[in-house]
Amino acid sequence: MKSIICLAVCLSIQFTLAVNANETNTPQTIDLFEAVDQDLLDVKVVMTNSMNGRVTIKNKSDVPFVVKLPETFAAVPLAQAGLGGGLGGGSSNQSVGGGFGGGDFGGLFTIPPEKSIRQDVKTVCLEHGKREPHRGMKYEIKPLTEVTNKPEVIALCALVGSGAVDQNVAQAAVWHYNNGLSWEELSNKRHKPRVDAMYTVPYFSHEQLAEAVSLGKKLEESAAKKEQSSSEQSYGVSE
Repeated sequence: MKSIICLAVCLSIQFTLAVNANETNTPQTIDLFEAVDQDLLDVKVVMTNSMNGRVTIKNKSDVPFVVKLPETFAAVPLAQAGLGGGLGGGSSNQSVGGGFGGGDFGGLFTIPPEKSIRQDVKTVCLEHGKREPHRGMKYEIKPLTEVTNKPEVIALCALVGSGAVDQNVAQAAVWHYNNGLSWEELSNKRHKPRVDAMYTVPYFSHEQLAEAVSLGKKLEESAAKKEQSSSEQSYGVSE
């Protein structure tokens, strides 16, 4: 009987030690932007153009981290990244916005010590009329809310990141809400299909613009409902 009790106690101790070891070895979960501010992660952004880029995240520490990626982000040219977080800043280069989309792991990625992960991202231009990004431009990642406070634009960037909306549709809507272009101006916008082309074609198709208008109305309604709900909650608290 004593031997059975002794065996049970030993097994209990071993199980407790195993659990404690697993808890100790569990990587800390950190927010991407908080980790960048604390100099734990280094993030580099390379944009191919206004719609495609790649984000590289390096763990600078000697311990593993589970990194929580934000739903949305902005990539801002380094020349203007330190000028208060707003658009413009004297730079002639575009800022872009997009999202990480969550992925199969719900936006969580484990990065071993001194290792990196890379993720391709989909984006849209946030500044109509400025220069198209290219690989030679240096960009810095920022919270999207530091670059725009338009709820429709923030929602559109999240949709782009998750692949839930056509990028051209989202681009038309972003230029409308973020840069004030009318739907008529967007319908008249044209570009060369190739650098050496002697003719221009519409930037957006009729179908893309119609979808952008429809999506925009839905996002406006959603934003209005959220604002109303927030106001009602604030009024209730003050009462």
